[in-house]
Amino acid sequence: MRSYTRVFVGQLLLATVCCSAGLFFLFVGYDAWSDAFGWGWPVLVFASGLVITVVIPVAATAAARQMFPGSPAGTASRAGVPRTRTTPS
Repeated sequence: MRSYTRVFVGQLLLATVCCSAGLFFLFVGYDAWSDAFGWGWPVLVFASGLVITVVIPVAATAAARQMFPGSPAGTASRAGVPRTRTTPS
């Protein structure tokens, strides 16, 4: 049986490959920022790379929760109130 950790790591690797442009933008923006090309486009490239890089774990978590049939520990209840399942009528 699959574990949530295995599914999450697989989705994290997939999201990293799919969003690898964000890492590239981070490096290009950082390199251009230090080379005195001005601050306009290096900041824009760096910021877009940062946003894409932040999306990687968010996308991996969302995809893993969709794919995993069970609920991982700690997400079953919030603030001590158990979740209830509602079925459409």
